[in-house]
Amino acid sequence: VEKAELQPSKIRPGQQLVSRIVYAFCYNTSHKGKIIRQVIHNGETVTALSDDIEYIPGTWALTAHIVIPPRAGPGGYLLETKMQGRPFRLHETNMFEIVRE
Repeated sequence: VEKAELQPSKIRPGQQLVSRIVYAFCYNTSHKGKIIRQVIHNGETVTALSDDIEYIPGTWALTAHIVIPPRAGPGGYLLETKMQGRPFRLHETNMFEIVRE
């Protein structure tokens, strides 16, 4: 992973985060896998997205729009991104905060 960005760093319940991952895939052939994104608060998963993906040699950017549930309480949260394929596993984390209006 060359870059992992998350915007905004402070958000209200019901709003949307934008996660952008830039990665280089250096294998000679493509590989099927998954990308899993989980929003975690106090060790509990608040919401999760999972997508099948074909990792192709080269440098790529993936952008995801993640809606925070309206019931989410205030405090510090973690966005955990896992990129998985047969020959590899990558793990990135970003922190953000949910605030009240």
